[in-house]
Amino acid sequence: YGFSLTVHDIDPSYTLGDQALNRAAILKQLEEEGVLTLNKELELPIPTNRIAIISSPLAAGYEDFLDQLNKNIFGFVFYTKLFPAIMQGDRTEDSIISALERIYNYIDCFDVVVIIRGGGATSDLSSFDSYMLAASCAQFPLPMITGIGHERDETVVDIVAHTRAKTPTAVAEFLIGNMTETATELAYISQNIVSLVQQQLQSEAVLLDVFKTKNSLTLKSWLKEQEGVLSSAKNTLTKGMLRIIKEDEKKFSQIEDFVKKASLQ
Repeated sequence: YGFSLTVHDIDPSYTLGDQALNRAAILKQLEEEGVLTLNKELELPIPTNRIAIISSPLAAGYEDFLDQLNKNIFGFVFYTKLFPAIMQGDRTEDSIISALERIYNYIDCFDVVVIIRGGGATSDLSSFDSYMLAASCAQFPLPMITGIGHERDETVVDIVAHTRAKTPTAVAEFLIGNMTETATELAYISQNIVSLVQQQLQSEAVLLDVFKTKNSLTLKSWLKEQEGVLSSAKNTLTKGMLRIIKEDEKKFSQIEDFVKKASLQ
């Protein structure tokens, strides 16, 4: 009817639910504190195969994760350790934080921390929108990988984690893919090393041949020189011996004459 409106402000509570508003407030707080992206800035160790797992031992997602990880077609070996935790309900936040504290005591034994759970109702994810849990994950010194089991719902813990996968199986696929990249890179480095060594050996073989040829010529020249020296020495020695023999013959002749004269007297 020709009306026009000028909007000065909007209250998002009319378009967002209470849970979404709480999530946005937590993210804003984490950003203001400078910890929102801390975990994402960590580098994944090479290789990434020592896995600390936070999950319920009875969760189907946990079994799916292990099955996918251990039956990988490449034969990669993964070392896993479960730190049991409650994954839904009012005790989830404290239980997961407690598991993180236990992992921290053995932090040198692991490369990453994986948080996984099976499917469930969206309302079960409220514990993963906790400020304390999100802050603990964001500031944890090991990369965090989440596979909470909801493809469309992204929690605050998912956002602050180093890597978010949709399901526990997807987390296993991510880890296997990471190992594949590492193995490919190592194979490339290994081939380069072999190639460089072969080139070096060929270069050294050429130098050795040159050295042998040069030394062979030098040795022949030296032997020829030594033959000349020996020949000269032989001649000198022969002449010396002949002179000595002649001198001795002369002395013997004189002695013989002296003896004869002495006998006549």
